[in-house]
Amino acid sequence: MNINYIIAENVRLYRKKGKMTQAQLAERAELSTDSVKRVEKGKITVSLESFLRLAEALGVPVAYLISEKIEELPEMQQFHEAVQGKSEKQKRFLIHMLRQMAEEMEKL
Repeated sequence: MNINYIIAENVRLYRKKGKMTQAQLAERAELSTDSVKRVEKGKITVSLESFLRLAEALGVPVAYLISEKIEELPEMQQFHEAVQGKSEKQKRFLIHMLRQMAEEMEKL
């Protein structure tokens, strides 16, 4: 599938999940409403800066917007939500603990 269409589907999905209109997303991402509409139709290739602003405005990691395997995202989203709002030190601790737990699980 064309990357523009993957991004289009994911931007629309996360915009709707966030209960935002295209105009609200455009305002948050500092883009025009027309640009957001064209992104959601897969009719435009946005700059890296605009792409990063879209992800930030949607509150999702960039990887969520380029992932073709939507079915895998709920697990990734759970990890993201678990660390959202945590300090860098807390995030490093959580990652460390997760790795330790994964290693112990291999022993079972």
